Amino acid sequence: MLIIRDSALMVEGDKSLYQNENFDGASLLIVNGLVTQKKLYKDGVFDGSYISPYISVDDLSSHIDSEKLDDEYEEPCTQNGSLYSGVAYRFAGDVCVSELEYKQGWLISEVNYRRNGDLESIDVGGDDLSQKCSWFEDGNIEEFESFERSSYRSWLKFTKKDVVTTIVIEGDYFNRIEQIKDRLTLDMFNKKCFAVNLIAGEYLFLSGDGVNDDIFSDLLSQDGLKETIKLSISKTCLTSLIMEKLIPLKKIGQLIIESENIDLDCLKIFKSQRPDCFVELNQEEVSV
Repeated sequence: MLIIRDSALMVEGDKSLYQNENFDGASLLIVNGLVTQKKLYKDGVFDGSYISPYISVDDLSSHIDSEKLDDEYEEPCTQNGSLYSGVAYRFAGDVCVSELEYKQGWLISEVNYRRNGDLESIDVGGDDLSQKCSWFEDGNIEEFESFERSSYRSWLKFTKKDVVTTIVIEGDYFNRIEQIKDRLTLDMFNKKCFAVNLIAGEYLFLSGDGVNDDIFSDLLSQDGLKETIKLSISKTCLTSLIMEKLIPLKKIGQLIIESENIDLDCLKIFKSQRPDCFVELNQEEVSV
């Protein structure tokens, strides 16, 4: 969503315009660095108060222009010498490029926008429960991470739309996020079948005890590894059963495995049928 200074709007009749077009987005009325109103517009018409879907603080008494902070790039952040709690908006000209939520001077949530209002990145939550996501300029997900202390971690990285290079799942991820879904801001990759529509990049790294044969089979179901050259598997729950499925994937030239679930004999069979592929198990090269 495009968020701008209220002063950048022009009023013509019953319409509010930004850059000569009916405005869709939010405006912030800022007086002496303090946000006094947050308005939402649709097709140039006032449509209620703007409420951020990512920032939980709604009390306007603690909403400011980030320039009101003593040093917005140094934590803990202070305002007039006191630790700041509330929301600060960072602008590039008239356009808000960041919503920053502080608690006792420490940044706990950050939402970054591109100049056209598209989301660039989100980092919300705290030390015990957090979610992060960044997007490419075309709007597709670049990186996603969800984390709950002593419970789970999920981390995916992409090179472009649906092309994944990293899948890390640790702990009881899928069951746990279902239990705490009301506390989560982002809801992507929360189904066990998430990998069905993904394609692996030339390099694919798999890690974590939440990565199992079912997820790997889903990734293979649409020829998801047909372009993969190097496959690295580290401390997953993948078993020796997956090795037979890898044999037809002729582009794989390096197979690096750290595992107690995939046995050496199985890898030797793979190597005998794919002698051109370098195979390593627990830092030892596998040969026939």
